[in-house]
Amino acid sequence: MCRQGAEQGNPEAQFNLGFRYARGDGVNENKTETVKWWRKAAEQGHTLAQTHLAMFYTQGLGVEKDQKEAAKWNRKAAEAGNPMAQLNIGQCYMIGSGVEVDTSEAIKWWRKAAEQENDGAQYNLGLAFFNGDGVDVDKTEAVKWFRKAAEQEYGPAQGYLAQCYAEGLGVEKDQKAAIEWWRREVAHGDALPPAKLGCVTSTVTKRSRHLVSMVVDIENKPLSTSCFSGNFGIIMFALWLLEPPTGFGWV
Repeated sequence: MCRQGAEQGNPEAQFNLGFRYARGDGVNENKTETVKWWRKAAEQGHTLAQTHLAMFYTQGLGVEKDQKEAAKWNRKAAEAGNPMAQLNIGQCYMIGSGVEVDTSEAIKWWRKAAEQENDGAQYNLGLAFFNGDGVDVDKTEAVKWFRKAAEQEYGPAQGYLAQCYAEGLGVEKDQKAAIEWWRREVAHGDALPPAKLGCVTSTVTKRSRHLVSMVVDIENKPLSTSCFSGNFGIIMFALWLLEPPTGFGWV
């Protein structure tokens, strides 16, 4: 039925058939066939087909890599209101992938996606306001967008929101709130990389000792003196405060 509908020109059936070829669902996996059917659907204005086709052009799946073609299809879907495509075309404009760098265009498209509750776009907007890329630095506005993404359980945004609470950036300092948001980030596995873990003894600076003490005081829990092997979350949070995320981490 899916193939019959696709061959009759139904864009939804064409998209679904392309997806089957992409996954090898009931047919032999064939990315070239995927591109063929997604292109047919995309040319009829099917926005999911357009965004998926753009992804294949970006990655060179079933077709040669072509960032301009990827940007073209992302823009078509974005103009039709697809929030994922709006996120993607914003990324294209921010880094100059298939288009000229245009930070104001990037912000415009991310805002459109963010207003449709796209958590990645909300996070990217938060980063833009946090770092002043394409907009003036505005930590309060950054917190606003980080919070929106964080409330959707978007881990990286939860980390930045924790940092803002810890340092009083765009919001009143609140260490307990910082810990809570950091804990939620950890639940997604988005906290410190493994290299940050392990025993920390003589290399701990005065500032880190102060931060560790501060967090422990809040938690009112004992701390191992020989090695910070216990209180896993507490110590990771204190170390994270020492080295907060810097620069862009566009999704």
